[in-house]
Amino acid sequence: MGSPNHREYQRLFDYFSIIGLNPDGGLEPNPIQDVRQTVVPLERSYLATVLGHYPDSIPGIPLDHQALQMLCLPKGLQLRTQKQCLDAVYHPFLITREDGSRSYGFSYTFYEEVNSKHICTTMHTLQSTHLAEISKTQGGGVDTPSEHTTPQKGESRRDTRSLPREFRWSSPKSAAARLFYDVTKDQLYVTKCIVLVGRQPDVGAARKFLVGLYKLFIGCEGGAVTLESHVHNLLYEVHVPPPGRCLAFNCVGIPHLSYRPTSHELPLLLYPLRELFSLLNPDCVVQLLSCVLLENQVLLVASDYHRLMLVAESICALLFPFVWHHVYVPILPAALTHFLDAPVPFIMGLHATPAAKKNISIPDEANLCLVDVDIGAVDVPEDLPQFPHSGEFVEELTKLLGQWDLHAPPLHQLDS
Repeated sequence: MGSPNHREYQRLFDYFSIIGLNPDGGLEPNPIQDVRQTVVPLERSYLATVLGHYPDSIPGIPLDHQALQMLCLPKGLQLRTQKQCLDAVYHPFLITREDGSRSYGFSYTFYEEVNSKHICTTMHTLQSTHLAEISKTQGGGVDTPSEHTTPQKGESRRDTRSLPREFRWSSPKSAAARLFYDVTKDQLYVTKCIVLVGRQPDVGAARKFLVGLYKLFIGCEGGAVTLESHVHNLLYEVHVPPPGRCLAFNCVGIPHLSYRPTSHELPLLLYPLRELFSLLNPDCVVQLLSCVLLENQVLLVASDYHRLMLVAESICALLFPFVWHHVYVPILPAALTHFLDAPVPFIMGLHATPAAKKNISIPDEANLCLVDVDIGAVDVPEDLPQFPHSGEFVEELTKLLGQWDLHAPPLHQLDS
């Protein structure tokens, strides 16, 4: 049997990319956000850059750098010290082009040490300016550390009279103190992403590969296969299987099985519905499904990007045999929040911390379904018709979930 021509097969993934801080460009404020002196420098957003991608280009499948930067790091680059949480996170995302075609992206974000003296000095200068502004508003005339003088490693600066009380070094365990960068003692870290982009929503394969590649990188395990070889193998040797067939392959040594359904089968959903019902009560799911079927505006809010994609993709799958043809942005970057003003049906996802949820500005709530995924609450339009036989349907769903030892979360109400 002759070997198949690879050009006849669609790749499982098209691009591998790295996004992070440009070492030559320095710390640049993110132009899409309002930079206020009242925001601690460690909580500000900075400009991310596509550091590289492989391959350089694919005919007919361009790589949108701007979309990639906004969706991999929707809030821009974040800097932290060892006093803060440095856990790596994985989240999928979706790129929708003007012609309606979609590309699926998968981002693994981790924190990398900043060893550039220029970046550390810039952060120290920003913090000095920030402290000076706070001192003016709180007391005025209080001496602050010079923004032009950077203490050297090993020097001790114990005089903290110029700092606001919440930033005093004598209280290192306070929440505010963890946001203070001591250039003489603290190690600075910055977010960095490794990304896969393709036309297939294979969430599991992407996660196994990116996590495995990162562990291989930080473990400094040489081995017989280089990191570049792993990337080349995934991009050029792993193709989408024919309809009705399975494909077994390794993701950095981790086995994975990919399946492609035929046109006579249900569309493949690679997000477990079990997770959907662990976040939302069956009654909430039915209300959300009703709003989508009636083409209402739907806004999902969560503190986790993966949850936004999970709920959005699951609800769209439950629409079968219908398809959502309106605006669909499961993860809305911070630069595009004005899209919420659109007078058209949409499904959008907004990332927000619990504290920030109270400040979300929604121009017209009359036709909006607001879903707080974190607490499992749904606020539907007042004139929303009742789902047919909803009581019996919800009861049946609850019993079915119980058979699989999945107990529905309690029903919550959003604060009005």
